Amino acid sequence: MNKCTQLEDPRLEWRAIQEAMLRDYLHTAQDVLEAKKEIYDVKQQRLCLAQEEYNHLHNALATLNTSRTSLCSSSSSVSTKYDPDLLKADVALAKNRVGRLKSELEQIRTEMHCTQRGVDTLASVEQKLSAHEGGCYNITEAQAIMVELRSIQKSLSSGEKEKAELMQSLAKLKDDLTRLQLCESSPDISTLSLPQEKLSTASQTDLSGELMPIGTRLAEMARMRLLYDEARKKIQLIQQQLADLEEKVVPGQAESDQDR
Repeated sequence: MNKCTQLEDPRLEWRAIQEAMLRDYLHTAQDVLEAKKEIYDVKQQRLCLAQEEYNHLHNALATLNTSRTSLCSSSSSVSTKYDPDLLKADVALAKNRVGRLKSELEQIRTEMHCTQRGVDTLASVEQKLSAHEGGCYNITEAQAIMVELRSIQKSLSSGEKEKAELMQSLAKLKDDLTRLQLCESSPDISTLSLPQEKLSTASQTDLSGELMPIGTRLAEMARMRLLYDEARKKIQLIQQQLADLEEKVVPGQAESDQDR
């Protein structure tokens, strides 16, 4: 073996490739960890908003129950404008949503812990490799790197998409919560219950941030369509009642004019 052959030792070339790959893996793992932290922060905000939404709906239901108890004489009028069963269902959905978001936060916290351990493992291997001239990975280190690489690739395939959808969902949820608060400040409690003012906050919280499957989204769209149709029917019924009332009043006036 001559000097030229030693300078072109393939083991040194492979070591350089290993070091470059390891640096790439480490940087990618750090990016994934940072993305998970951002997703965790967004979900924390969504949990706060969902908790606020639940508190708002719960208070609205309590206010309605108080009003229905203290205003027995007008209870029939209130019930025609406001469906307490729908509000109770929304309160239950909001409560479940808060519980689900808490579970998801715990899951992401666990994933962040595992990712951090992976970053630490890669950093340790890189440091060990740099400390030994001509060193290469042993079997355990190579297996650890491969496990982390698979985990990184899986996270990268969904991390950015999930983050974008979470940010979009958060913006929509903030808009809906603002509208809920405006409804809460209204002096007429019946305005809280109009189906078109129910805001679909339940669906907005789940729509894009939770990565709902298409079937679930279609079901939610169908639910909102039913609420919209119900609102239209109520409006048409009120319009018909007004027309009937006007019909009853106008003939009476005509008869009194003829008697004169």
